[in-house]
This record gives sequence, C-alpha cells and structure tokens, in this order.
Amino acid sequence: MRLSFKMFTELQSTTLLALRHLPPGELLFLLDFQDYHGFEKSRVPESLYQDALTRLNVRSEDVQVEIVRVARDLTQAVHRHNRSMAIVSILGPKEHLPEAVSARGYLGSTWFRISSGESKLIPPTTPHGFTVRENGILYFLSIQSPPIISGNGEDDYEPLTS
Repeated sequence: MRLSFKMFTELQSTTLLALRHLPPGELLFLLDFQDYHGFEKSRVPESLYQDALTRLNVRSEDVQVEIVRVARDLTQAVHRHNRSMAIVSILGPKEHLPEAVSARGYLGSTWFRISSGESKLIPPTTPHGFTVRENGILYFLSIQSPPIISGNGEDDYEPLTS
C-alpha cells in the first residue's frame, strides 16, 4: 500500500507530537543507531505512532519510521530510492535533540541549508542527501513508504555519488 500525501503528513504530525511529549533524554535512550550507507539510523518505537497507523488503516509493514543522525560529511552520499517515497522532518530542541548545526540537504540537483523544524517530501527516484560541515550535527525523522528496506531485506538505495 502506498501512502497518500495526507497520510504521510498525518503520520508525521502524530510521530512528532509523540516525540515532543517524551521526557527529555528518553528519546535517545529508546534509539539504537546503526550504520546505513554512512548515515546513522534507528527505528522509532512503533508504540509512538501506532494510533496513527490504526486511524489511517495502514499496516506497520507498509511504512518505515526512523530517526537519522548525521555527524560527518556525507556530501558524497547523494542517492535515491526507486520505489520509496519519504517525508523528512528536521528535528531539534522541540524533540529534546540538538538544534541542526551546519546542516545541508540535497534535493533534485541543489545543496541548501536546512534548519530544525523544516520538512521535505522526497518522491521516488529523486536524488537527495544530507550532510553537515565540521562539528555539525543533524537529526531528522524519516517516514518512508514502502519501506526502504523491504520485509525480505531488499535495500531500495541507489548511490549516485561515491
């Protein structure tokens, strides 16, 4: 099942609200960051967005909800997902995380500055990436459908730079 834009934004709003209601420090305690093509990512506990899945009649296997951390230069990690659509939300103090510092995003063909509180929709096949400059930090919520990593382990990641 492919999510509509309205479904993406409702799931995004519900998840952001749940993150903001966690006690300070608890979010990082809940996350288990793993390397993914140079990015660090962790699944968001489903309990934080299960109500939205039920309300939207979406199965958990149809979405992937993660927090991604970028703490190094990833300008050479521009990539695309050929099947998955994503909505990303730049996180910060409202979610009890550091403000995005020296953070940049790439969408289509352009690098641009990004700040906490911004959101971007990334359609399938759109080149994109995220990076920080020296001593920078970036956390973002990423909601994808279908999941970038399928139930059988297939990875919908195509590097465009190296």
